[in-house]
Amino acid sequence: MVTTAPNVLVIDGLSETATVLEAVLSRRGTTVQQARDVRRAAEEFPGGVPAVVVIDGDDGPAATTVARREWPASHQVVIASARLPLDKPHARFLQKPFQFPELVRLVEDLLAEAPRAA
Repeated sequence: MVTTAPNVLVIDGLSETATVLEAVLSRRGTTVQQARDVRRAAEEFPGGVPAVVVIDGDDGPAATTVARREWPASHQVVIASARLPLDKPHARFLQKPFQFPELVRLVEDLLAEAPRAA
């Protein structure tokens, strides 16, 4: 049985989030891709179903709605200035401002929980 490497989709207009995650996670075989516009995220992400979607919740409620609709099985990290309600069991909230090690730890935890694609 061949398993594919886990992938992470970052929906965020700032490139720093994806850059940091890629620098750390790519050494462990995880692919990190970024979609800058939540409305085009599904089109811009050619990697199938991401194991984890990192979403900038300050982009409005559309960001989490798109992620739930397009990738219902994906785990989520929602980053925002104010606490947002999360309605997925495998969703985590990270308050802005945050330290990148906190984000990396959350993504790694969710990757460990995510089922591997075969």
